[in-house]
Amino acid sequence: SLYYSMKEKRSQMMRSSKFIYAVMITLLLAMLLTLMGCEQAKTSPKLDLQPFAYDLKTIWATDPAGELYLSTDLAHHYVNVTPQGWGKQIDSQVTISNNLVKAFSTPNAKQAWMADGEGKVFRTYNGGKSWKIMKNKLPQQTDESMTILTFRDALHGWAQTGTDLYKSNDGGESWTLISQGFPQGGDSFRFITNQKGFQGRQDGLYSTENSGKDWVKVLSLPEKEIGFYLSPQFFSEKIGMLSVINNLGQQQKFFRTTDGGASWKTEIKPPLIEADVVSHLYFYNEKNGYAVYMPSGERVVNTIFHTKDGGLTWSETKPLEELMGTPLFVNAKEGIAFTISKNPETVNYTLVETSDGGLNWKSFIPLLKE
Repeated sequence: SLYYSMKEKRSQMMRSSKFIYAVMITLLLAMLLTLMGCEQAKTSPKLDLQPFAYDLKTIWATDPAGELYLSTDLAHHYVNVTPQGWGKQIDSQVTISNNLVKAFSTPNAKQAWMADGEGKVFRTYNGGKSWKIMKNKLPQQTDESMTILTFRDALHGWAQTGTDLYKSNDGGESWTLISQGFPQGGDSFRFITNQKGFQGRQDGLYSTENSGKDWVKVLSLPEKEIGFYLSPQFFSEKIGMLSVINNLGQQQKFFRTTDGGASWKTEIKPPLIEADVVSHLYFYNEKNGYAVYMPSGERVVNTIFHTKDGGLTWSETKPLEELMGTPLFVNAKEGIAFTISKNPETVNYTLVETSDGGLNWKSFIPLLKE
């Protein structure tokens, strides 16, 4: 009958559609596997990178040749983001890298500024995909002069070269001298507005209210405890923290401000470990941070503590042997660290990661995307 004939045709069409659908799924899976294979084929181990700046999962690094690399997934994959012009023409056949990031500033994952050894300033607004060379170099100083570069947004930046302080209001295109006679050896600047900023120096913490023209000391220690003041971290215009290192290179004081730096209180108190010293204290947001204790004597174990309440209470993570530098946690669970293993012939560096707040660590190899 007509009814059963139409039913049979519809059944055939449905079977045909299922077949076509199955074929399409198979082809899509094949294409996906091919793409994954291509992605794997386009990566290679990269073990000679030296991170020098980071912002949560974004890590900037160089290799021994002076090339610049960027990772946005906590050092698991890197891409080469070396700008054109980042090199010197030695002769008609040889071009070498400047081999040195003289100064660097990155307020977020997309924006970065970099100065080379010749004072050229490079700027990116897209995470290193493209760079622009600024038309004006930073004023030349001697090779021994310190250069500090700090940008708080796309337009406003400061540069200290030698004993002079400069300000830019156009993203680094031009620089205006705003202060002279600056002491060298200070830490990077921290500006919480375009007018208000801080700098840690050997004799105290200094503040400016007029974009860097004038500076006044706002915090100092007794002379017997004199140390080096790191410029503070700020999590908002009001809340920040500050570390002070004594002359032996050991951090000994930790301060917190809740009024934009007008006053500082020693409210951050990491756990006391006899004979060990805190080699690093870092907060990745207002409440959460970690303290790393450097071992004394012959021990090689580094103790790491986490805090989730702004430093009032602390919990210990699994110790790491032969820790090199400091770990980088981006939240309460995820973090990476460098460990070092020595033998009579060579020194090997290993990257380790944790996904449970430091209770367990496993090694991984960073990959370079070709």
